[in-house]
Amino acid sequence: MSSYSTLMFTAIFATACSGSQAARTHPDSGSSSPRANPATLAVEARRALLGEGVPRDRERALTLFFEACQKGDPRSCAVIIGTFMRHEEEQVPAVLDALWPRCRAGDPFSCRIASDALGSYRIADSQIRAACAGGNASACTMQAKDTSNNALFIKACDLGDPEACESVIPSDPRLEERATQLRISGCKAGYARDCYPHDEPSYRRLIVEHCLAGSLQDCVLASRSLPTERATAARILTMACALTAKSCRELADFHLEAPDRQVEAARAALEVSCFDELYPGAGLRVHSRLGLDCVKGAKLYSEAPADPTRAAAMLKRACELGESSACPQGETAP
Repeated sequence: MSSYSTLMFTAIFATACSGSQAARTHPDSGSSSPRANPATLAVEARRALLGEGVPRDRERALTLFFEACQKGDPRSCAVIIGTFMRHEEEQVPAVLDALWPRCRAGDPFSCRIASDALGSYRIADSQIRAACAGGNASACTMQAKDTSNNALFIKACDLGDPEACESVIPSDPRLEERATQLRISGCKAGYARDCYPHDEPSYRRLIVEHCLAGSLQDCVLASRSLPTERATAARILTMACALTAKSCRELADFHLEAPDRQVEAARAALEVSCFDELYPGAGLRVHSRLGLDCVKGAKLYSEAPADPTRAAAMLKRACELGESSACPQGETAP
């Protein structure tokens, strides 16, 4: 993404987050100190993700979140699992190694996040068996699913996995109360999905908190039912756009539909999408979506105050992405 886009996106984010911790000024720490605490590392990671006072850098954000996770911050582990892990699956064992000791020590949040990782990314059977033997509830649940072993489900339930309890309720209704209590405990510990449906206000509050912490999964959930308060809604959509370019068009539309039609903010959001670095293997659908965002951004740059240079740059990018309507007359899209 161009430096212009980064500066524009940073400025818009600072406006959207006015009054929040994310918008406050932090000294630029450069590379993280070996003695940096996990909370500081997580703040630095979010700054790198959003380009807040530093260049926007997803790779640096991932590195900082991973370091915070390794130093004992389970919420940074949750961000890695909920945002980055699809392209970083080799880090799953290290993330689990960071979570399991906290889980065994009685932290429900770490247990539930470890369960998410195990459920989403295939771990070697030998590792799952060893983890179950070592007392990891979610590993026992996975092993039980693979073997249809009710005894393992009950063991996992006893160890604290509500999903395991729920799996055997039809054959043992007494476990229903155990499952409910475990969900309540997970909700109180901050695991949003354990709050639904028995505590919907906590569920909505937590998915917003986790989204703003950098979790793409929670931003997707929060975006489905945006709060009526526009400042919070803007922060959710801004973080979602920083996490994945496919959310930037929604952010742009949000700004254009504002009572004061915030064209500059919409331009910035579409710049992020238009100049997003394509991941390996990105298909025609991705190219088309980004190309259309470029065209839409170019049209906005044609409005007052017009910027013909930026409009031309976005049309050029659209043409490169295969959007023929953006190519100069006589040229065809690659």
